[in-house]
Amino acid sequence: MIGFKPEYRIWLIAYITANVIATIIMYNTNTLIGDVVTTRLFSVTDLWLASGIVVLSYFVFLKPIYQFFSKIKVSQFIDLTTNERAAKIAGYILLVLQITYLIFNLVEGVNVAGSTQKTQSPLLFFWIFTPVDMIFLVYYGQFRNTSMFKYNLIAYLISNILRGWAAVYLFVLFFEWCQMVRKGKINYGLITLLGVLMFFLYPYLLYIKLVLRTVGSNSGVTDGFFTIFMQVIESRGYLEFLEEGITHLIGRLQYTSIVVEILHYRDQIILLNEQGAILPFWQDGLPQLAYRKALGIQAPFNLGVVLTDFFFPQQEFVGRWNINPGLAAWFIITPLWSLPYLLYILLLCFLSIWFMKQFPLNNGSLDAVWLAWLVFLLPGWINAFIGFIYSILLMMIIVKFARYLAKIRVFQSTVVEVE
Repeated sequence: MIGFKPEYRIWLIAYITANVIATIIMYNTNTLIGDVVTTRLFSVTDLWLASGIVVLSYFVFLKPIYQFFSKIKVSQFIDLTTNERAAKIAGYILLVLQITYLIFNLVEGVNVAGSTQKTQSPLLFFWIFTPVDMIFLVYYGQFRNTSMFKYNLIAYLISNILRGWAAVYLFVLFFEWCQMVRKGKINYGLITLLGVLMFFLYPYLLYIKLVLRTVGSNSGVTDGFFTIFMQVIESRGYLEFLEEGITHLIGRLQYTSIVVEILHYRDQIILLNEQGAILPFWQDGLPQLAYRKALGIQAPFNLGVVLTDFFFPQQEFVGRWNINPGLAAWFIITPLWSLPYLLYILLLCFLSIWFMKQFPLNNGSLDAVWLAWLVFLLPGWINAFIGFIYSILLMMIIVKFARYLAKIRVFQSTVVEVE
């Protein structure tokens, strides 16, 4: 990977390796893993094809395509430079949003991983169109070295841990890894030690995550869970439990198994799409949702939600959760639309970098963009990726508003007193 940024290299290798290992596991066990765990593997040919598609998409998008777009020179159409005062005010605004969002979730019992709880609160629409967690990812890359960052990081971690979202550990690790690599402060001995420790502790961490999810969705069913947990360890043996934990981790990092299922049920999914039962890829996203809501237009579920009903027809309600179909899914389902789909994805890729480059760039500015490509775009979460681009725009508005407030005398004196 000559010419590829060293801070990103290990992450690309890790995700490709996870999909390769997943392929080997599924081939040896003749059973799929991940979201479709325990499902029988019907075709080895589909498995090899899916694995090749996934690995190739990771390599092509996260290396040459990303490098090409990241080198494009961008003219800034808005002044987003910030002094220390404006950066502090922007940090205060985001902190208030994060705390308010956490309170809303705790009171309403929503936005908890694995929960199907719904709310009729009118504030729901505000939070739908103010994706605080996504805004923080933009803030992380741009304002990592500002005074309010540590407070926002603490709020972000508390909020997500209480709601059972384990991906926050991965995100923070990614950003901090990039920082350390650029500064030449990587202690490989310590990293190895921590890696081995996390490897052997993962079953426990996984269980703790599941408990937190249960507490968030139904606090009355957690009695005796830890006792049962220890009984399971003793009855089945730690090594067996460790094997299941690592298989679960691989299953979460890969999406080859989903592409295998899409290939297997391709004809049926194509028929559903032709019947208008799947939301077209260009209609998936927050702006499109706002447009439909404003005009009262009814629309089917997106592909990720439809696949849950297709793969799990026994579920009681459709629309309570979704799975990542993979970036290649629409190439498989609508091959005649492959070129428009590719151009659409490339446009989104360009916009993610173009909008981020409206900020004054520092060493970590584009880290959030590469991470979004890795965890949102490649797994096929088009809605989430568009939400990330939308969050860049919201962060631009926050910064512009902070710049305005920084010029007002009352805010100048308030910030100085706090300092």
